[in-house]
Amino acid sequence: MTGADEYKDLNIQARLVAGLLTVEAWLRVHQLADAAIGDVLEHMWQWPTVTPDTFLPWFDFHSDELQAAEAEEPLPWRIALACQERAAPADDLAALLAHIVNIVYESLFCALDLDLSLARLHTIEVVAARSGVRLPPGQRFASLKARDHMHGWGIPVSATQVADWRREPERRA
Repeated sequence: MTGADEYKDLNIQARLVAGLLTVEAWLRVHQLADAAIGDVLEHMWQWPTVTPDTFLPWFDFHSDELQAAEAEEPLPWRIALACQERAAPADDLAALLAHIVNIVYESLFCALDLDLSLARLHTIEVVAARSGVRLPPGQRFASLKARDHMHGWGIPVSATQVADWRREPERRA
């Protein structure tokens, strides 16, 4: 069993948060900080708190980096150069961002595909492991069951809950 398999019965929020924590740990390992990447991650961290009233402002966020991730395209050249300067695999960062963004965006306007989001989490796990980073244990999010609310999407949570999730200590293989 892989770490991603622990998320089989968990909702999109759990999978997204696991992916976000993993990507942030990957960035710390490579000592890579980029404001535009940070903006994309902040945008995705907001997803668990989005309600019908806040969806449009959330969805109105646009950036070249978000569009590249959603389209699964390579990183913009300046970010790829920053990766090269830190000996961080740019292709790995592009893959991590694409899979984290598409855990949500891929099913945003259609039926949620829980199998596909779990496959994306598996890919995040494999890519991050190349840099010694692991997913957080699934039991941490055991209350976020896929079957409980909104066909696997989950119900919006508080900003306090998101802040608690973000305090997860760094994980390495």
